[in-house]
Amino acid sequence: MTDIFKAIADPKARLVLETLADKPGSTVSKTAEFSRLKPEQLTTIVASLVEAKLVKSTGSGASKKYSLNTKGFGPYVSWLAKVAETSAVSNLELQLIDLGEKFGAVVAQGSDWVSTKVKDNVDVDPKKWGKELGRILAEVKREVQKETTQVKKEAKSIATKVKNSVKR
Repeated sequence: MTDIFKAIADPKARLVLETLADKPGSTVSKTAEFSRLKPEQLTTIVASLVEAKLVKSTGSGASKKYSLNTKGFGPYVSWLAKVAETSAVSNLELQLIDLGEKFGAVVAQGSDWVSTKVKDNVDVDPKKWGKELGRILAEVKREVQKETTQVKKEAKSIATKVKNSVKR
């Protein structure tokens, strides 16, 4: 049995897969015509793709027709989906850490600002400062929420693409 990764390592094999995806049920001669490969090359390539269970055939002889065997891609698509999902989660975690750091920096700036105001003004109006600091923190919160929403959308988009690929 040929490993799928070994089978698709050849750019010509990938070209054949793309051709059969576009023109399912093609004979060797038609696939050769569509892909601009020599029939002799194609026979060897198709044989390795059939052995890897990526291509299936119907009929016999010169009229034998080839199509993609989507079930053959299943285990590998599932593995790729798992890798993509893990990557998306890791990226999301890194972005959330970055957002946390930004939030911490703004809180530190707010503390510095309050400290400066206290030093500069003997007459302290804590309510006024509290409201101003509250507005600053609310703005930061909105920015963090906006970025978090964007990150969630990106993660959902990646997950949806992966799921759709797996379904195909």
